[in-house]
Amino acid sequence: MNIVELYSLTSGQKIKKKNVLEKFYPLNIDKYIVFQPFSKPSKCFNYWQDVIDILHPILKEAGISILQIGLNSEPSIQGCVDLRGKTNINQCAYLISKAELVLSSDSFSSHLAGLYNKNIVVLISNNYSQCVSPFFGDKSKQIILEPDRIKRKPSFSLDEGVNKQINEIKIEAIARAVCRLLNLTFDFPYETIYTGNSYTNQILESVPSSVTNVANMRIDNLIVRMDYEFSENVLEHQMQHCPVTIVTNKPINLELLKTYKPRIKQLFYIIDENYNLDFAIGIQKLSIPLSMTTNLNEEELNSFKLEFLDVGLIQRKITKTKEEIIKNLPVEKLYYKSSKHTLYNGKLFSSKAAWLKNDSIPQLNQIQSIIDTEEFWKESEYHLYLKEKI
Repeated sequence: MNIVELYSLTSGQKIKKKNVLEKFYPLNIDKYIVFQPFSKPSKCFNYWQDVIDILHPILKEAGISILQIGLNSEPSIQGCVDLRGKTNINQCAYLISKAELVLSSDSFSSHLAGLYNKNIVVLISNNYSQCVSPFFGDKSKQIILEPDRIKRKPSFSLDEGVNKQINEIKIEAIARAVCRLLNLTFDFPYETIYTGNSYTNQILESVPSSVTNVANMRIDNLIVRMDYEFSENVLEHQMQHCPVTIVTNKPINLELLKTYKPRIKQLFYIIDENYNLDFAIGIQKLSIPLSMTTNLNEEELNSFKLEFLDVGLIQRKITKTKEEIIKNLPVEKLYYKSSKHTLYNGKLFSSKAAWLKNDSIPQLNQIQSIIDTEEFWKESEYHLYLKEKI
C-alpha cells in the first residue's frame, strides 16, 4: 500500500490530484533535467558524482543541462547548474513542470514530478518502493531503483550509519535509467564490481619535492606525504604557504613543528618496525592532533604497543586483498577510479602505484587500468573498481 492510500484510508478523504502553485523562475536554458540528490541521511546516495560524470557528456551532446536543486548547505555536484538554496518549493514546481526528467533521492521532487507526469528516476532505500514511490503519473515513465530486496529488507531508519543500503545501487544502473527514459544512447562500457569504504573521501596529497600552490584547489589544507619523500625544508615552505596535514613514518624536527603548530591540522604517524616513541610523545606534548596507524600484523604490533599506551591507540590498517576484490576476474579487463590523488612536481597521479610508475593523468576522476602491484592493492579502500561489459 502506498503511503497516499494509507493517509486516505485513515482520514476518510478521497485521493485527488492536486494543483500546485508555481512561481516563475528565470532560466536561459531550454532543455534540462532537475536533479535533487540529497534528503535524509539513509536516502543519500554516496556516489552521485560518479553518476553525473557518466551522464554529463551524454546529456551535453543532446543539449540537456542538469539543474541541481536543494539546500545551500548540501554538497555541490560538479557538472550541474548550481541552484542550491536559490529556489523555494513553488519555484521548484515551476522548474519540474518544464523539465525533461527528474532524477532524485526519495524526496518531494519525485512526487511533484509524478503530479506533472514527468519522466522520473528515483532511488528508494529505507522503505519498500511500493509504499513511498510517486503515486501519480504514468508508471511507464518512472524507474524506481532500490537495493536487492531478495537479499535485504529495508531498515525503515532515517540514518543507517556507514553501511547504507542505498549505496548497493550501481552507478551505471542509475545513468542507464536516465538515458532509457530520455531515449538517449547509453555507451558506458563498464560495470561496477567493488567500491572501497573510503571512496567517498576526496583526498588530495602532495609529495614534498617542491611547494604546491593550492590557491585554485578549493581545499582547506594540503596533505603532505613525508613518508613518500622526506624533506623538512619543503615541509617548512609548504607550511608557510598553507595549512597542512602531515603523514610521516619518520621523526620530524619537533622545533620545526612547534614553530608552525598553528598551521598543522593533524599529524598521522605510520608506525613500522623503526618506530620512535619519543617522537610520538613529543607530538602529544605539543598538543598537535595525533593519529597513529600501522601496516604491521597483530603479532608484530603486540610486541610493543603497550609502550604507546599513554600516547594513544595504534590503529591497524586492514584492507581487502586482491582476491577478495576481483575474485577470479582477469586483471587486464579491470579498471579503477580513485578518490585519493597525489601531486608531484606539477603532475597528478591517481594512486601511489601510479606515482611510482610515473603514470600521470590530466585531471581528477579518470578511469585507469589497474596497476597490479602490492602498493596498488594497499590503497583499495579509496578505489571504485570496474570491469568491461561483455
